[in-house]
Amino acid sequence: MDNYTKWLEKEQAWIEEVDRKTRSMTLKYCGLMIVGCVVVLGAIGLFAGETMDVAAMLQNMLIGLIFGVVVALLTFFLTGKPSKHYMKWQKEGVEALTPGEREEMATQMLSPDVICINHAGTDKTEKRILISQNYLISSSTRGEFTLVNLKQLDRIETDLRDTSYIVRTRGMRMSVNDAVFVILFYYKKISDGKNQDADAVCVFPDRVTRDEVVRYIQERTAENY
Repeated sequence: MDNYTKWLEKEQAWIEEVDRKTRSMTLKYCGLMIVGCVVVLGAIGLFAGETMDVAAMLQNMLIGLIFGVVVALLTFFLTGKPSKHYMKWQKEGVEALTPGEREEMATQMLSPDVICINHAGTDKTEKRILISQNYLISSSTRGEFTLVNLKQLDRIETDLRDTSYIVRTRGMRMSVNDAVFVILFYYKKISDGKNQDADAVCVFPDRVTRDEVVRYIQERTAENY
């Protein structure tokens, strides 16, 4: 088995563990939701009249149980599985590499020397940065995949930008405006004094994580020269 295949298997194992944690948290949330519906509606039935009505309380508790179960089931089955498309994004993200480069990248990513930084993305999804001797991979459970060849890197720049993204909470979609910290990667030198677009971009919700990644990149690129 080549190292590229081993790397894909390692990525599959990681995203399956993320799936397991996501499902576990969803189940806990659903359980609390059911209990909350039963307690609230039961209390309403008990204290709605002038005197405590146990029969109304029991009836409302049954309604709360049914309502809570229905909502919990919808929440559980509508919660997306991070692994559903993750491996497809991984494979597509390295398509530009030659077979030899893919094997080199995979070999380095399997090395115990690889630097792994886990953090929350700007949209609160789980995100991971992997930095090997010659490659950087930034991936998230929502589909982001950025591959940077550090051997071809001319320079990096940092910036602060405004952005907007969609978050899902309690079954609702909301647009959020926020400031994000970015790393801009440039492979080619600037010619005739004009600015050029970055060849790759990594986005971070906080300066501390962004600067930590920059420091590791500088250490790895210094080792290459």
